[in-house]
Amino acid sequence: MTIPAIHVRRVTEADIATVVYHRQSMFRDMGMPTPAHRADQINAAYQRWLTRTLAAGDYVGFFAVSTDESGAEQVAAGAGLLIYDWIPNLMDGSETRGYIMNVYTEAAFRKRGLARQLVELCVEHCRGLGIQLIMLHASDAGRPIYEQLGFKQTNEMRLTLDK
Repeated sequence: MTIPAIHVRRVTEADIATVVYHRQSMFRDMGMPTPAHRADQINAAYQRWLTRTLAAGDYVGFFAVSTDESGAEQVAAGAGLLIYDWIPNLMDGSETRGYIMNVYTEAAFRKRGLARQLVELCVEHCRGLGIQLIMLHASDAGRPIYEQLGFKQTNEMRLTLDK
């Protein structure tokens, strides 16, 4: 059996459904599946947001794509980067931050370093834009990869307001 070749490419508007699927799968694998009674609403809202931010250049995504002998492609892994305005502060004075999200590898392609490679691309993209601070939320499985890349855990707190 031949191991399929894998190449990396940018996410396009045609890939939005795959990004949404990866996001659902990522949360499911972390034990936080989308509630069935709200899945359509949440996915539609995320798809609208992603369409808008991708078109504006505020979301940049990367896919690791497997190509078999017949030329058929399968997305093996993905990672996204949100570039957003932030208040300049004592940490770096920058007005822009990066937020890495939607990091997911299909089960058949895990343990090959694909997620790490895609996260490194997100970091390099930030470096190229002069972004000095990159944030993310790590799953238990992803935490060692992020720590190896130099990410540090912080003391961020959160308040969720009732609707």
